[in-house]
Amino acid sequence: MQDASSLMPIAIAALVLGTIIASFILSARSGRKKVDKARTLAEALGFHLAQGRDASEAALDTPEGERLRAGLERLPPFVRSLLDKAAGMRVQGELSGVRAAVWLETRSSGKSSSTWTVARAYLPAPLPFALRLTREGAMTRLGKTLFGLQDLELGDPDFDPKVRVKTADPAQARLALDADARRAALALFEAYPAAIVTSEYASRELQGVHLDPERVRPVLEALAKVAATLGR
Repeated sequence: MQDASSLMPIAIAALVLGTIIASFILSARSGRKKVDKARTLAEALGFHLAQGRDASEAALDTPEGERLRAGLERLPPFVRSLLDKAAGMRVQGELSGVRAAVWLETRSSGKSSSTWTVARAYLPAPLPFALRLTREGAMTRLGKTLFGLQDLELGDPDFDPKVRVKTADPAQARLALDADARRAALALFEAYPAAIVTSEYASRELQGVHLDPERVRPVLEALAKVAATLGR
């Protein structure tokens, strides 16, 4: 009969193996739940759920994706296959006449990682100059006062104190940010202060898995409104 000391390595190995199997099962279940939530979101919005290679191709069918396509096409097939698997899923469709999408991203920082939900609406045609709009926060206002930080002022007393405009072409930015675009952007930032708007898209990111249709729909509607008015 074996003594306790000789059985200890076997017990430890069994415990480790059991932990790995349990972790795999829980991960698979979590993945299925996310897919189910994404499918429900797609149906509620009238969008399409893309997975794997379809999700990868959908991500490339964007202004930022087009810049990566040529490089990806030169990768060995097995590497591209791994990237397709890592692409996860993407809920996409059209809202207010513009393309919109929602997807999950896993981001790592040191030894930890977290999941983020990204909602994005794309301008019908990217602006031919660099533009970035963000919420004007208290720290930004302090920086302007203390360090002379500058952004583009449009002469709109409602818009200027609340939205920071950074651009490489002030003249073109003034034309693009007409009254309708300013109203849409201001409404977006008042509802979702962490949103951003660029020359290619309007976007909001939130840590965690947030695929509830009732929560996502107003976000996409606000983003799409900005994209539609800014990119017309």
